[in-house]
Amino acid sequence: LFFFFNDTATTEIYTEQIVGSVRCVQETADIPSPYDVTVPEQNCIEDKEKEEIRDWLLQISISQKIEQALPTRQCEKCNTKIFEACLCCPKCKTTWEPCVITGYPLVKGQSTNCRSCGKGGLKEHWSEYLSQFATCPWCKQVLN
Repeated sequence: LFFFFNDTATTEIYTEQIVGSVRCVQETADIPSPYDVTVPEQNCIEDKEKEEIRDWLLQISISQKIEQALPTRQCEKCNTKIFEACLCCPKCKTTWEPCVITGYPLVKGQSTNCRSCGKGGLKEHWSEYLSQFATCPWCKQVLN
């Protein structure tokens, strides 16, 4: 698996398989360009809260084991095996909204939404985030 980053900060992922003496290269570009995502004009997080978020993310990244293979899932529509973070199936072009906490796709039965802004998150990460910060990560509305 090769990752190439180009000058516009978009990502192209090339998977290479050797089949007999034939080399097959498949291009998938399901990671959105940062220019396609609406970003608030000013930062709405205080420096202290940024530090808390950085510490929390560091704790999570340190505590998880690194696997040698990328985790996969099946596309809900065509059952193609795809990278679990794909927001668009390369075969049938089904798309998913990203989780506002992780960026992973909001698949059926695993997501929840903010009652204020409607943005979604994966239930597991949403609950963990709210236990730490008690506000929607998108609109900053205090949630119960």
